[in-house]
Amino acid sequence: EDSEVPIHRHIAIHPCSQDLQTIEIIDPNCDPMTYPLLFPHEDKGWYQELEKIDQSRNRERVSMLQFYSYRLAIRPTFSAIHYRGKLFQQYIVDAYVKGE
Repeated sequence: EDSEVPIHRHIAIHPCSQDLQTIEIIDPNCDPMTYPLLFPHEDKGWYQELEKIDQSRNRERVSMLQFYSYRLAIRPTFSAIHYRGKLFQQYIVDAYVKGE
């Protein structure tokens, strides 16, 4: 009856001709590996050391909320991510779970 949510969640990867490996869900490679149709150019996902540089050249860490807010924002230009239907919905759910 252990109803506790696991603190550390991992994804199993089985690379060609290698042993099974695991990565944490907050690994920057998790999103592009899980959703190659959404990120065909291997854009990195959020990670704890992700920084942005503002206009005054100051470095500031980007929070997970800021990262996904930016990535999910609706823009005037075409964004293929918003036209992927249920795959896009699953991506949003996974992003939410990462933040919890």
